[in-house]
Amino acid sequence: MCIRDRVSTQSTWGNLLMTELYIHLGSYEGSLLGFKGTTENLKNIYAYTPNWGPIKCLGTHGRFLYAGGFDELIKVYDLKKTKESGQLVGHEGTIQCLAFFKSFMISGAED
Repeated sequence: MCIRDRVSTQSTWGNLLMTELYIHLGSYEGSLLGFKGTTENLKNIYAYTPNWGPIKCLGTHGRFLYAGGFDELIKVYDLKKTKESGQLVGHEGTIQCLAFFKSFMISGAED
């Protein structure tokens, strides 16, 4: 599972518009990795191993990263503080997808 966010920034070299990428990766081993930079220069900004099972879906909204998977939980990570903020419960099946509309998060699961 991989998601990318793009942020355009003004370069100090003049009017050249650079695109900064944020790439968030989730693995079947339950690890989360984050990278930031340009296509020529990416650097790792976080690495979590929450040890809770395979990650099936990821989503970002504001400063938070949401990860869902086989354990029926949506884990919430604060990307500014680079730490876990909590979890959302309520599903009784593997979480398959996450979507955002304005200030709402919509999650879909096997239940």
